[in-house]
Amino acid sequence: MEALGGTVYRSPLQDVEDEQDEREVAARKAEIAQLKAEKTRARKEQKARLQAKIDNLQEKLHAKLEKVKMRSKQREKEAEAEVQAPEKKAAKAKGKAKAVLKARVANIRKGSRKSTTNFQRLRKN
Repeated sequence: MEALGGTVYRSPLQDVEDEQDEREVAARKAEIAQLKAEKTRARKEQKARLQAKIDNLQEKLHAKLEKVKMRSKQREKEAEAEVQAPEKKAAKAKGKAKAVLKARVANIRKGSRKSTTNFQRLRKN
């Protein structure tokens, strides 16, 4: 890509997935809000059709939030497994090596908390 004069942007997969989840959840919520507003102005025979669409979108939203929740829990498990080895090494290490290992553990845990925070934010909005 660079050879053709393009620019390459690299982002961690987790960040890309989180951004995509945010967009999808926001779009579903906006669509639900729009249909609810439309339902208040609709005639009686249209209300049932609009309510069916709203129910369908709410099911999809719930499914998406469950998927995000499961991914968040999986990331937490992976982070905890990834932390175990450096923690054991840090317990035996001394000086600068110990500080480096502790920084690595803190960085891994920070990424795990970020995923959990993202999920909680999506549920609230």
